[in-house]
Amino acid sequence: EISSDTSIGNAAAPYFFTCWGTGVNTVRYGATLTIKPGARIEFESGLAFYDTASLSAVGTEGSPIIFTSAQDIPMPGHWSGISFFMNSGQNMINNAVIEYAATSISTTYSSNVTIEHSTLRHSGVGVNVNTSSSMIDISCSDIIDNTKGITITGNSDVTLQNNNIYNNSDLALSFNNFSVSVDARNNYWGSPAGPAETGPNRVYSYQPHLLDITPWLPAPASCEPPAPDVDLDEDDDVDGDDLALYCTQLSNGTNTVELIDLATYFGE
Repeated sequence: EISSDTSIGNAAAPYFFTCWGTGVNTVRYGATLTIKPGARIEFESGLAFYDTASLSAVGTEGSPIIFTSAQDIPMPGHWSGISFFMNSGQNMINNAVIEYAATSISTTYSSNVTIEHSTLRHSGVGVNVNTSSSMIDISCSDIIDNTKGITITGNSDVTLQNNNIYNNSDLALSFNNFSVSVDARNNYWGSPAGPAETGPNRVYSYQPHLLDITPWLPAPASCEPPAPDVDLDEDDDVDGDDLALYCTQLSNGTNTVELIDLATYFGE
């Protein structure tokens, strides 16, 4: 149990979360667990990570944070997963890998969770939102090679943008919100034609009018930052030492960027 602010740093050996009591490791209300880039967290069989406070797991592209099974030969469902329950804090998972869980990420009751640039794979369910009054934002992430990609039940505010959601053996997305819409535009569903009606890349919606899924991406999301767009104002007071990136949009929709001297540009 974590009852005060705690930080887990990078280490040569992994951190082991072992089972005691109910088999649940809990971050208690009022505490923040910070996991630093490069940390590897391994869970014994059946163990859950239960968060009622605040989790900050922010890795980097070169040093992601790994949440995985402690088994020598891991299989989906070896550990329970990360569960956010009645969570009032802000929770961030960025540049992380979560794998071999029953459910990689689950939310119950009011929780705010942001997942970016992460991979949720080899689990029973990638993300399960089974709650109302939560805010879940997932972007630039891969939810792949699970039994089910994402399941949504209740009335939570869910946004899915620029993700790759495919190769989940049962379905990509199951949506059962009762009255709150879900923004699932601009995701890649494994095919240029979008989500399938049957098979592993299918999307099931109990309330189709509440699921905004178009447009979708015709190719895997890359989430590369757009070229900078510089607003040049002729009234600006510039001198010959001022430089700027000048962005021009071509007719095919691509951008070109060049470094210019502002004084030369304005004829000064």
